[in-house]
Amino acid sequence: MVAGCLLLLVKERWLWAGLTGALATATSPMALPLVMAALVPAVQELRRRRVPRALIAVALIPMGFLAYVALLGLRYHDALYWWHLQHEAWGARVDFGRSLLILLVHPWSGGYQGKGWMVWAGLLTAIALVVALVQARPPLLITSYCVGAFALMFVSNSLGFKPRFLAWAFPALIALAALTRRRGWQPIVVDSTGDE
Repeated sequence: MVAGCLLLLVKERWLWAGLTGALATATSPMALPLVMAALVPAVQELRRRRVPRALIAVALIPMGFLAYVALLGLRYHDALYWWHLQHEAWGARVDFGRSLLILLVHPWSGGYQGKGWMVWAGLLTAIALVVALVQARPPLLITSYCVGAFALMFVSNSLGFKPRFLAWAFPALIALAALTRRRGWQPIVVDSTGDE
């Protein structure tokens, strides 16, 4: 769904991009960086003094997540049920990278995100992916989506740079694979996309 939404955004199919993005965010909040991707063409249209039709996608994309949260709220008679569930069942919260930074300082300690040395490996992978994105120069909206995905991984105490979450930044993985295909690194890049 995320790939389809990004493709539709590149093709400027705002309504379909918004609907596809809404389906993506209904399945996982990790798709919410699609909103950042949709904001890029909206801002570009505003700068050209045109009506920002891309705002259709900006408005529709988060609706899937909001509808899911509302459905849970109605089902369990608690408007904040999704957030309560995340906090109480998983201990998930936004700590702006505090738990991640603690694990980086103590590489042999463990936390919700795993062992500190695993966090280092994920962080180094994320840095390599950002470098690959810069070198590959995809459309700005693709880069914005990846930056949003990395930011989401950083600020959450329960996400971190684990392989299954790094896969959400798949355009950066594609860029890295494309840049390394002639250097013999591609099998390593492809293998690194597996889950822990």
